[in-house]
Amino acid sequence: MKDFFGHEFDAHTQMNTFICKLAKADVPFQVIGFPASTEGYQGTLQVLIPSTKNPLADFVCHGGSYGHDDGLMEVMVHDKIVIDALGWDDLDPIKGYLDADEAFSLAKEILAAKGG
Repeated sequence: MKDFFGHEFDAHTQMNTFICKLAKADVPFQVIGFPASTEGYQGTLQVLIPSTKNPLADFVCHGGSYGHDDGLMEVMVHDKIVIDALGWDDLDPIKGYLDADEAFSLAKEILAAKGG
């Protein structure tokens, strides 16, 4: 797969492992794909915790994400309570270069921070 910079990378290895870990642990999540018309993101997935209706965070690996050159994921936390509970900066709720295990641990932390 190539990102919009023309770099080759395997975006789905870590993402698929992450999705399998979430499913096996019964962690609530929803997977959506980016529209084919979204330049640089075609064929990539977005994992929302816990769902698209009330996302606390989303995990991605696409041409614009931190770590995509290495097939790693980034997370963006959307909920202020969770950002504060994690001790993150409100102005920088994004962390990148996550492998499947790191993303899985963080997903559980995010849900726990919100009481889920």
